[in-house]
Amino acid sequence: MRRAVVLLLCAAGCVGAIGETPPTPLEPPPAEMGCRPGTPARLRRLTTDEYASVVADLFGAAVPRISGFPLDPRVNGFGNDATALVVSGPFLDEAGHAAEELAASLPIERLAPCPAGQTEKDCARAFAHGFGQRAYGRPMAASEVERLGSVFEAGRDPGGYQEGVRLMAEAILQSPHFLYATELGGGGAGTTRLTQWELASRLSFFLTGARPGPTLRAAVEAGRLTDADGIETEVRHLLDTPRARQHLRGFFTAWLGLDDLPFMTKDGSRVAEFTRQLRDEMTLEVRRYLDHAIAAGASLAAIFGGTLTFPGLEVARVVYENDILTKPAVDGEEVSLDTRRRKGILSLPGTLATHSTVDRTSPVDRGLLVAVRLLCQEIAPPPGGLVIPAIDTDDLTRTTRAKQESHAAASCAGCHDRIDPIGFGLENMDTLGRYRATENNKPVDSSGELVGSELDFRKFNGPAELADRLLASNTFRECFVTQLWRYAEARLETDADACVLADLKQSLRTADDPLVTLIVALTRHPTFTSRRNAP
Repeated sequence: MRRAVVLLLCAAGCVGAIGETPPTPLEPPPAEMGCRPGTPARLRRLTTDEYASVVADLFGAAVPRISGFPLDPRVNGFGNDATALVVSGPFLDEAGHAAEELAASLPIERLAPCPAGQTEKDCARAFAHGFGQRAYGRPMAASEVERLGSVFEAGRDPGGYQEGVRLMAEAILQSPHFLYATELGGGGAGTTRLTQWELASRLSFFLTGARPGPTLRAAVEAGRLTDADGIETEVRHLLDTPRARQHLRGFFTAWLGLDDLPFMTKDGSRVAEFTRQLRDEMTLEVRRYLDHAIAAGASLAAIFGGTLTFPGLEVARVVYENDILTKPAVDGEEVSLDTRRRKGILSLPGTLATHSTVDRTSPVDRGLLVAVRLLCQEIAPPPGGLVIPAIDTDDLTRTTRAKQESHAAASCAGCHDRIDPIGFGLENMDTLGRYRATENNKPVDSSGELVGSELDFRKFNGPAELADRLLASNTFRECFVTQLWRYAEARLETDADACVLADLKQSLRTADDPLVTLIVALTRHPTFTSRRNAP
């Protein structure tokens, strides 16, 4: 049965609604744009998280089957880079298996009822229109409904109405219109405008990680996405939803390299205090911290300079040890951090522990986090074939900093000049994020230095001072703009994008500015609603 579906889809190809829906004009016209769009017209494969969100919306429950899908490659920390999201054989096989299983579980009475007085064919057509629109993020073309009608008949003949509908669902869930986000616009040479339905999907995936919901679909049908003011209205509506706040939290965890925190391990023989409960509480603390900052009108200052956190009892006992809290910890309730030691998300145990090794701190990993992710510096990878000797963790006569300094000098002296000085500034926090003044009975030297651009000779000591230096830095603020733009465009920038990035950096002038200001500016920008076609 599944093979018949696949053959029908292959026969149809990527035709139908792609190119059939006429683009609705968007303002301003290309001639008045100023900046030209650098993102090409394209089909972007959904990430596995997006796939899961769309399926959950379709079925009305958290039932997506994604555990067998290949992991999405990360580019710059993000898993949505369009150039990396290829449709491989393993991906197609898993999509086929998932479509079969999901279709078999389709709740017919809820999603495809057929009341008395209606023919099964009409009920099937109604299902194709409704389920298909939500799956594809746009209305179904007549030719698509007709093809799905043939699929329905192929399933109904041997199995009745329910089997016919389920086979239709299986076909939809394997269609390229479901597996891709369409950004093709009206075609032609030069610049092309996205259709309103494409723009709605673009907005929804960027801000919520899913296809457009009822409110955004209604906005398209009412023609409210034809100009920048209408787009801003819908963006603000979306940002005020729990799903958007959760998705924004996901952006920050990806940007800060915290996706692996829920799976972090430590060497129990060297870090005896590490337990699964401690790791789970670290993960929950990061989520609570970000949710609090985002709900309060997220700004860089709130996220990187916040002085409140929400630890579990095990984190409070093992990491904070109640000596830097203003009151005894109660599970999940807010406590104040000692701002002499800690400020912001970089000081949380989850961040510090993730950017450590299984048995010690990692000045290199922590330094790369700041240099590459937060300051957008380009750090070349080690030369191919370079053999880097491991740091001797059994040496209890020296601190990690002393070992790293001699290790870097011996292996690749020039490579670590911009990395290690940053990581050294966080050495007063151990591999679990606990404050320490000594290591191996030697004083810990946590003097650090930010190097590069206007940050030259910005010295700091510990995560609290690092937060202060970053929040005062134009480089940090402008890097954040670039990172959010990369996430929104699902690609890295090129020289052609300098114009739009310069515009957007003017919309976030201080670390105290609400991030909604930047998001609105990004989505109002003419390049957000347009694509570049090959001449």
